[in-house]
Amino acid sequence: MKTFLIRATLVAIICVSGQIDAGIIKYPQKDPSVRIIIPRGWSMMWEKDGSLNCTSPNQSKFVSLVPSENVNSRNELSAQLSKTARDAVSNAKMKDAKLGPVREIRSSGLNMMSIRADGTIKSRAMTITLVAFAPSKDYFTLIALEPSSAQDKEISSIINSISSAR
Repeated sequence: MKTFLIRATLVAIICVSGQIDAGIIKYPQKDPSVRIIIPRGWSMMWEKDGSLNCTSPNQSKFVSLVPSENVNSRNELSAQLSKTARDAVSNAKMKDAKLGPVREIRSSGLNMMSIRADGTIKSRAMTITLVAFAPSKDYFTLIALEPSSAQDKEISSIINSISSAR
């Protein structure tokens, strides 16, 4: 019985180790300049390239935080955001995609740019939202995918939680 309890505890620890318990994540891992709050129960995985991928408990929503490379100005960031949105639509195999304009937004004291695409993926209405920002000299992009019907507060709360870590 004692061996069973030890094994069950180890399995539980291993299974939960990828889960985030409603906490503040600092990004990137090395020399963080951004803080972001991920909802309770979401899983997360750090990629070798430094990207952070997060998935909702029912796997219907996805958020990825990635460095925006080769960007030196807001104009370059805007152009890259549009291209990244088109790439995301293509990679997700989104049909009948309607890509909106790049918009300027402000949240938690950061100037940001966002763009949104609405369409269908596997006959399901979906929304892809991209938000780019620069809390310091480095630029980052958050990419979110969610069912269009879900447009609840979870993705918005993640986006609104982005702030400078300094």
